[in-house]
This record gives sequence, structure tokens and C-alpha cells, in this order.
Amino acid sequence: MGLFHITAWGIPLIIAALAYGLNAVGYSRDMVSSGWCWISSDQPWGKMVLWLFFAGKGWEIIAYITITVFSTLVKLQIRREVRLGFIPGGDFLTSKTRDVVKKADRKLTLIPVVFILLRVWGTVRFFRFLVYHPEDPSLLKWLIVLHGIGDSSQGFANFVLFCLLTDKIRKKFRLCCVRVLPFCCTFREKDPLFESTVFPLNDTSDFSTYGARDYIIVH
Repeated sequence: MGLFHITAWGIPLIIAALAYGLNAVGYSRDMVSSGWCWISSDQPWGKMVLWLFFAGKGWEIIAYITITVFSTLVKLQIRREVRLGFIPGGDFLTSKTRDVVKKADRKLTLIPVVFILLRVWGTVRFFRFLVYHPEDPSLLKWLIVLHGIGDSSQGFANFVLFCLLTDKIRKKFRLCCVRVLPFCCTFREKDPLFESTVFPLNDTSDFSTYGARDYIIVH
């Protein structure tokens, strides 16, 4: 995690500092941005493209490839381990294990799809900028709107994928709501020992005297 924080915060900080120090940051006329200042358009075309690629679009394109490749490799590894380590119908394969594997497989499919769908609009605008050279591309309002929404929604998408779609995190959220709003929330943690357990109606140890209607199922 230490290396992760160093790279995740350090590399963008260095790039931003270099761009600012070399006067590459400024008004971009919304040609490849969506309402915010980024790489200045008041510089030679080749230099501007180089800064656009180095300060964002290059990393974006690399992320498309690496996230897709890594997610696919993890999916294949999970399926391989399940196939080799768990025998269908054996003692080690349970319904809960299958559910966990299916959820992980679906999430690993959604991660690259959601990321690409959110970020691709800015990449499309970048390639339009390259294709239209030496003229400036026409500004498509719908593409600018999708670019702004997509780039700003990545954090929310991560929240949905890794928080709302994770059972353990959802359970912690519900418990926090119970503590904060005890009168508004009625969530009660289930005890697995009492789920789908059959009990006799009367307090007795002689179960042979009861029929099918004399038992209740507690959920």
C-alpha cells in the first residue's frame, strides 16, 4: 500500500508540477477538455499534443489496456483455481463458495467495461483533435457533456462497484445506520445458527411424537 500511494499520488503530482513549471497549463478552449482549464492551446500543435498525451491521454489509453488485461488474467486464474481445487459435488465446494466466485467474476467483468464507458468520451475527443489537424474540430455539445459526466463519475462508479456491490461493506453501512438512526432503521443482524432451523412447538426432547405440522421454520 505504501508503494501504491507513492505512485498514485507522486506521479500525477510530478506531471502537474512539470506542466505548470514549463507553462504548459492554461486555457484549452474546451477542444479536449469539458469546461476546465488543462493544457494551453497557445503553443505549437506538436508540443500541445505531446503534453496532452503525457499529462493524461497516454495514461488513459494505457489504463484501457492494462485494466482489461489484468481483469481477464484474474478471471482466468479464479476459474482455473476453482476447476483444479474444487471438485463439483465434493466436500470443498459449497453453494456459498459458488456464489462468491460468481460475484467476483461479474465484478471483474464490470470493472473494465464501466471504466472504459466513462473515460472513452475524452479519448474520442482527443483523437478527433488529432484527425482534424491543422484545423480545430467542431465542438459537439453532447460529446462535451458525456466527457464531463464520465470523467467526474469515476469515483462514484468505484463506490458502486466496490462498496454497494460488496456484501460485507453493505452490512457495515446498515450497522452504521442502525447506530446513527436507531429509531428509523429496523435492521437486525441475522445469526446463521438460527437461519432455516427447525424447532418443535413444544419444549420436549421426544421428537418422534410430533408430526409435520408441529414444527416451525425460523428465518
